Amino acid sequence: MKRLVLVCLLVLSVTSVFAQIPRVLSYQGILTDPDGRILPDGEYTLTVRLYDRVDATEPIYVEEHRAVAVRGVVNLLIGTVEPLPWKLSFDRVYYVGLSINGGEELRPRTMLTAVPYALRSESAAVADVAKGLTPDALKGVTVQTTPSGPAGGDLMGTYPNPYIGNSKVTTLKIASSAVTTDKLAPGAVTAPKLNQMGAATGEYLRWNGSQWDPSPVSTDAWALTGNAISGTHFLGTTNAQPLVIRTSNTERLRITSSGNVGIGTTSPSNLLHIVGSSDPVRVQGLSTDNTIDNILVVDANGVMKIRTATSLSGSLGWSLTGNGSTNPATNFLGTTDAVDLVVRTNNTERLRVSSSGFVGIGTSSPSATLDVNGSARMTGNLSVNGDATLGTSSSNQLTVNAQVASDLIPTTTNTYDLGITSLRWRNGWFAGTVTAGGLTLDGFTSGSVLFVGSGGALSENNATFFWDDVNMRLGIGTNAPTARLHVAGTGRFDGQLTVTTGGAAITGNSTVTGTLGVSSDVGVGGNLTVQGNTTLGDAPSDNVTFTARVNSNILPSADATYDLGSSSLRWKDGWFSGTVTSQNATVTSLMPGSVVFAGTGGALSQNNANFFWDNTNTRLGIGTNAPSHRLHVHAPSYNAINVTSADNTGAGIRFDASGSSGGQTFTVLSTGTGAGAGAGKLGFFDETGSLYRMVIEGTTGHVGIGTTAPSQRLHVDGGQIAVTGSSAPPGPGPGLQLGSINGSYRWIQSYDNQPLAINPLGNNVGIGTTTPSTALHVAQDNATPGGGQLTVSGKTNQNKQIIVGFNTTGDYGQIQAVEQSVATRPLALNPVGGNVGIGLTAPSEMLHVAGNTRVDGNLSVLGNTQLGDATSDNVTFTARVNSNIDPATDASYDLGSSSLRWKDGWFSGTVTSQNATVTSL
Repeated sequence: MKRLVLVCLLVLSVTSVFAQIPRVLSYQGILTDPDGRILPDGEYTLTVRLYDRVDATEPIYVEEHRAVAVRGVVNLLIGTVEPLPWKLSFDRVYYVGLSINGGEELRPRTMLTAVPYALRSESAAVADVAKGLTPDALKGVTVQTTPSGPAGGDLMGTYPNPYIGNSKVTTLKIASSAVTTDKLAPGAVTAPKLNQMGAATGEYLRWNGSQWDPSPVSTDAWALTGNAISGTHFLGTTNAQPLVIRTSNTERLRITSSGNVGIGTTSPSNLLHIVGSSDPVRVQGLSTDNTIDNILVVDANGVMKIRTATSLSGSLGWSLTGNGSTNPATNFLGTTDAVDLVVRTNNTERLRVSSSGFVGIGTSSPSATLDVNGSARMTGNLSVNGDATLGTSSSNQLTVNAQVASDLIPTTTNTYDLGITSLRWRNGWFAGTVTAGGLTLDGFTSGSVLFVGSGGALSENNATFFWDDVNMRLGIGTNAPTARLHVAGTGRFDGQLTVTTGGAAITGNSTVTGTLGVSSDVGVGGNLTVQGNTTLGDAPSDNVTFTARVNSNILPSADATYDLGSSSLRWKDGWFSGTVTSQNATVTSLMPGSVVFAGTGGALSQNNANFFWDNTNTRLGIGTNAPSHRLHVHAPSYNAINVTSADNTGAGIRFDASGSSGGQTFTVLSTGTGAGAGAGKLGFFDETGSLYRMVIEGTTGHVGIGTTAPSQRLHVDGGQIAVTGSSAPPGPGPGLQLGSINGSYRWIQSYDNQPLAINPLGNNVGIGTTTPSTALHVAQDNATPGGGQLTVSGKTNQNKQIIVGFNTTGDYGQIQAVEQSVATRPLALNPVGGNVGIGLTAPSEMLHVAGNTRVDGNLSVLGNTQLGDATSDNVTFTARVNSNIDPATDASYDLGSSSLRWKDGWFSGTVTSQNATVTSL
């Protein structure tokens, strides 16, 4: 908060009693903070308001000045920016109200007083100073002045900037705690203003009990450049605390109060305790001495000890002379990790046991439990309890000199060969039966019937003795039999031939010259062909039964001669896929106008009331016997007509008015897969223009005009949708409505308390543009400051608005809160929370600016302030500090450091410090 201490003077020279006075007030004041400290030199914005009462709420005059303060003093000429109105007759007391840099008006307001020239001199015979003022009007008026001239007492120089003289301030003149940190301005006390007291560079002042003496750092501490020490100096602690050594602010070595040294551990348990993640100890440069048999070992706790090498054999290793008292469960030769065990002789690998348990002899990569690469010899028996593979390729040979003393049986039937076509066994001797399922004899033709030929060898004659295994036919004299038994040539049966099932085919001629009598049933299993007339039955009691199906036309031998059934013996049903043709047919029991149809059981039926033909007027009635149009359909429900089609184009109704003047032809079509519009739609097809005028998508209900693939409830492709006439929104109603108010506006209204979405699935919306570049693009020129292209307002009072836009004349974007015809209004960003970013997309603070920020007025921060986030950031003060600077916590923060020191410090008061050490004195 700033405070203004004012001296008001009317500096108006008296030239003539009757002269016209200049209407300008000279106003002077001193700017201080609440603690009375003068504000820094610089430019300030001062708003001057004149009131006719000390408690008035509205000023009678307002003027704004940009004044420069020098040592806090500002001078104003009121009336030079805005002329004083002539209604200010100065016949009463006026009060001045001031605000600094747009802040609140300072209190109390100051009464205007006059100096030698009175403002009403134009109407006075002589100058009259404040003649109309009464004592009550001057009550409470405070006049403060700035001292000037030579300083006195302990002060030297002149006002307003005196200074304390040499030897003027002694201990008797400074009260206890009179000089504290908050009374020292930054830079008030600088090194040149402090006595060096004989200290050289790098030394500090050390209290010897009676005075301060300059001393080097090595006197009481270990210097960075090393110390020249005596035998009594040491690096360590004098109490029961460990000594810790760090690098990169991380502990590296610790010596405990008991003397244990820890590296990598904060709790060493031995004189030297080393802990590391891997290979913590490395020793290099050791010499070799083969005469020493001691070795270094580590126990389970990681403690290193000395042990003789000879003590390892017997208890920890296998001795060259063998070991006794071993336990195979715990004592073994091998590895405990996934590493192979290798046995060598003459430094050459001879045997390997892999980590997976395979034993290799002659190979370093065994792939079986025992893998021998090379010759192997066994003089005893060999038993293989698992699978055995002999040879790895067809070039390997197996020689069996011994006799086989067991059966030789394959593991899977009908899978393996005993020899191949190019490698055959020469002879096979069998004392029993040779059994083969699916036996293949080399050299024989498929279909041949084998017989024993000369010398007892199996033989064939494929051309004359053949078995057709596909059709199960035997051919004698032919290799293409057409019947179960086909004999080509002469056949002879000395005994009786009986055919019980199947058929017998005789390919030669068969002639019966006499009578063939059959006294019992004859069954023919094959085809029966009768070349002449055939008479079935010789009495009406005989029956002919057809189990087989008729495979030919049945025609009478004479036209219109024979009946198919009789009046007493009628055929039950007749099924025809073609046309039944009859001349002069008469159907009884039918009424005039009836349309005959096949009823229950296929009988011809009629329904005169619901299926009627008006032959006089050529009209067909369905559901009525009084049709009034060419086709008259009357139904008890809505689905009166069902149109189907076998054509994959679909099913439709054609309306042809091409015969009328200007008429066209249209088809209303339920589309199929062959339709140009695609399947599953109701299409209105213009036959004349050969295109679909409108379609309705069956699965979605979408309506398309100008398109056969509507993607929305109404999809218009090409042209526009026109809403004409005048119709105001009717109030609550269904869905979405569009309308027009002639001469005023067009409207779109969503009902049922539902929102209205535009492009809910994406794509941009343009207002004033056909090429919107964003989700909502409003295009309009604007040259009015505070105006714009987009306005958001209240409903009750639409003058309360947020205006967003771009001033196309001034070439800048703008956001303005305003109540039209009243005043501008405040603009809040994220009023209920959330960060605001300028120049970035992920702000981490309430206001996060990526880049430079400039504030031309005052900046007030009511919370904590952090300047910079790294030691490389700089804070530059061009302005002057106008307040105390107090640390948040006593004795916690440094002003500078040993490597970054303030250059000078200037103080007009006392510098107070406890336990202060001042270097370079």
